[in-house]
Amino acid sequence: HTLSVVRIKMKFVVLLSLFIAFAVATQNHVFVWSNSHVTNNNIQIRDTLYPSDVSSLLKDITGDETTKYSEYFEGTPKVIVLFTADNSPHFYDSLSMVPNTFSGVVSLPYGYFTNSVHSALSDFASNVVESYVVGDYTLNDATNVSIEEALNIAKSAKEQTLIVVDIRGNKQVANENINALNEIIANQDAVGIFMDMASKSQENPLFAKSKQAYRSMKEILVYGEKAPYDTKFPAYVIEGLLVSFMLIFIAVVGIVCTCQIKTPESFETPHKHRD
Repeated sequence: HTLSVVRIKMKFVVLLSLFIAFAVATQNHVFVWSNSHVTNNNIQIRDTLYPSDVSSLLKDITGDETTKYSEYFEGTPKVIVLFTADNSPHFYDSLSMVPNTFSGVVSLPYGYFTNSVHSALSDFASNVVESYVVGDYTLNDATNVSIEEALNIAKSAKEQTLIVVDIRGNKQVANENINALNEIIANQDAVGIFMDMASKSQENPLFAKSKQAYRSMKEILVYGEKAPYDTKFPAYVIEGLLVSFMLIFIAVVGIVCTCQIKTPESFETPHKHRD
């Protein structure tokens, strides 16, 4: 009976661990690469990226605005290729070699996107000279083209051009489209952007209240121990604390379960010495 109880508890611990891993993995991932418009390679920005930040990020990438992301990008690319997906970049084999192929790569793994992210993308597209869509993604005032037409447009672009490629669905086709466009991005005045567009159901998450007051730790350290404004913990610190508490809880449950396992009495009772 005791062993059955222990097995049930251990199953609970395993399921709880899987739930935590799934919860942490449901972030929206944004990935940017270029040979001429990203300042450094393998940069990871750990700020939480909200839909309201997407427009600023895209404008910084294209050199149209100067905000907190502008230090990672330079110049004005003529061609912007935006891949819209519903999975993380690790799902696509064609993206695995990007960090080794391109001189500049920026990763933003902590996005929290709701349906309003589509409006931010539409607003950005309305300010681009020419915009095209490959696939089923809906974008106002954009022209639908085939992948072959998109490749020709990217090669011959004379003005700033946005090409949105919907890679949701068939994984093999998605990898082929990414590889084909990456050849152009590598050799043209271009930048590639991958964006996991899977929307969260909650439009205003619980930690959104701290968004306006949040500043990165790098900015705070510039001013010494006390910042010149009220600040709160960024979202990823809170997430880290919650995960740490849950892991501690799992460890305690595991230790308790282990201690409750009963062993044969002969292992616990020392042998009596004969006189």
